[in-house]
Amino acid sequence: MIKKSSSFTKSNLMTMSLSSTARGVLLKWTCLRDGVIHYFKSGSLTSLGSFSPLQPQAEIMAYRIGSQLGFPNLVETKGSTILLPETERYSEQYALLSYTKSFLRENDVQYQGISKCIPRKDFNNVDLYQLIVGRFPSIKQDLDLMILFDFIILNIDRHLNNFGLIIDVNNDYRLSPLFDNGLSLLAQFNSEELSVVNETFIRRRVKVKPFRSDSYKQLKLIDVKNIPKELVNSINSVNLDWDSVFYNLDISKKRKNMIIRLVEDRLSYVKDLLS
Repeated sequence: MIKKSSSFTKSNLMTMSLSSTARGVLLKWTCLRDGVIHYFKSGSLTSLGSFSPLQPQAEIMAYRIGSQLGFPNLVETKGSTILLPETERYSEQYALLSYTKSFLRENDVQYQGISKCIPRKDFNNVDLYQLIVGRFPSIKQDLDLMILFDFIILNIDRHLNNFGLIIDVNNDYRLSPLFDNGLSLLAQFNSEELSVVNETFIRRRVKVKPFRSDSYKQLKLIDVKNIPKELVNSINSVNLDWDSVFYNLDISKKRKNMIIRLVEDRLSYVKDLLS
């Protein structure tokens, strides 16, 4: 289990000022430490006023899985158990939060979600994937890697604000790293709901974003020849170290087994696709 933090405390967490669309369903904070901005995110708030650990755990596991597989465009994600102060929505409590450092580099000016990069009127009656690739052709490979990664971890919430462009001082742009993976690896299901989840249920009932609602159909959008050979070789050769994926995370044996089966089955499908 991740220990209580002595480095980050409720006194130096600042609630992020975000629009309702960018805020999402999970609470977010920032903290400045050693001159570096850190971004923190909670799990979902239950009806009893406690924070679920499932989404922060998914963020951490997704990063560990992606790192082992060799995905190049990840944001290192860690966890910290922090005492959160009482508010109108919840009482004072310790909660597991996931956190990352700012992914902006020295010459970067800003990050913009893709919804801010394309006028809203242009989204009407078009294929979103083709629209983005047509406007920003240089990000196609990274966009395909995002789709591939989201398929492997079954990320159901890749919406138009948690991927986008990073723009630098020269007005050059690149796709943002793969962040905000909290609704992946079955984190949307509590323990009771998890009992009815299997591959058939996932294929029929679990919907994804942003280009297709079916994860298999979304995966078909990618150009297999566009995937770097180094990543293909890594995916084909790596045996995931599940002890490392689950390290220090308080997860039931049943959930662990379901996550392993989910990812290994999807990796098998991906290996066949890339062969």
